[in-house]
Amino acid sequence: MSAFDTDISFLGYAPFPADIPCGILFPMKEKILFLYLDTGGGHRGPARILSEELESRYGDELSVESLNGFSQKQHIARLFFETGYRLACTYLPAAYSLFYDLTTLPPALHCTKALCSWRTVPFLEKYIRERGITKVVTFHFVVAPAAVRAIRRVNPAIPFLIVVTDPFTVHPSWFLARDQHFIVYTEALKEEIIRTYGIPAERITVMPFVLDRRFLSPVPAPDIAGLKEKYQTAGHERLVLVTGGGDGLKGMVQLVRYFLEQKAGFGIIAVCGHDEGAQRRLEKLAMRFPGAGLKVFGFVPFMDELIRISDCVVTKAGASKMMEVLACRKPLIISTFIHGQERGNVRFVTENGSGWFLRTPAAIYERITRLFGDPAYERNILSNLEKLCPPNEGHLPSDASELSAFIRDFQGKV
Repeated sequence: MSAFDTDISFLGYAPFPADIPCGILFPMKEKILFLYLDTGGGHRGPARILSEELESRYGDELSVESLNGFSQKQHIARLFFETGYRLACTYLPAAYSLFYDLTTLPPALHCTKALCSWRTVPFLEKYIRERGITKVVTFHFVVAPAAVRAIRRVNPAIPFLIVVTDPFTVHPSWFLARDQHFIVYTEALKEEIIRTYGIPAERITVMPFVLDRRFLSPVPAPDIAGLKEKYQTAGHERLVLVTGGGDGLKGMVQLVRYFLEQKAGFGIIAVCGHDEGAQRRLEKLAMRFPGAGLKVFGFVPFMDELIRISDCVVTKAGASKMMEVLACRKPLIISTFIHGQERGNVRFVTENGSGWFLRTPAAIYERITRLFGDPAYERNILSNLEKLCPPNEGHLPSDASELSAFIRDFQGKV
């Protein structure tokens, strides 16, 4: 008799039958793998939020591991798709636009698929096998084809899900792994995918856009006053937030300087993210204009609070940042966007009357001045925002609970 065959009948229990698998008696925790690339908060953010939601709700039955789809040894892939992407989007948008258009062509799509799968497949195969992964979800199209091949090598029964993080305009690369299940944000996008790429309707599920809970709960007026005191902005009745997310905002310094030179009647909060050069220049401007009320921050973990105390937000058209601002029901000015990828985001904001696309500092300043100086005009914008994002209901706000439940229950096959 082995150690595992010990007779425990004296405790009132019969010995475990030898032919019953251990996993039935003691169910193993499901291990879900989230794949992303370091190409901005629009991909990492939803992965982080959903990971926290899943483990908070279902931590007793599953765990989530998040992984960059490129190994540390894939220097060229990381340089091109991560560092190159971020730099091009921020400083060379025209070059990125050209690249975006070129990669929609079939030959370029097949090259992208081959190059991204070359070393990624064995890396993911090893990770899935060694970590005992039971389900895979990707938040970036680049790693999807490699993930499919890796899963097939390990166990084709492992469910695989693609979360399309671009809410309105999608690149064809999202559908290089076309025989999978996709999560999208709108019914209109679902219909476009069916029509353009021939993906069956049953392989596409529409879910609300994933946002952090901090951007969804209303904040009482006394708390807003307290936040203004906290960030030393209480001296101004009106506040404008200028931000671009983690990588900063192109033209931020010139825009803020223009506001200061016009002796703007509103306070300015500038969040530079990781753009240390812009932060240093803006801090010098704050010293040159000591009474202007310019507050400068680098990368912050309290963006929700800064949006809450602001009366207007100037930013780029990244999906996550845009949705965060709209969920807080703040008028939004988009100063720059990535051609193709973010064009639908700009259209969504402007067509719903919740904001504007304005390129120049003069045009942005003029619109803010009108917004703050014309009560009827401002009421109309705020009414549009209420219709788009009604408190505690509507399609835009999402606490991630719906998608987390879908991921937990999803059993689709590769």
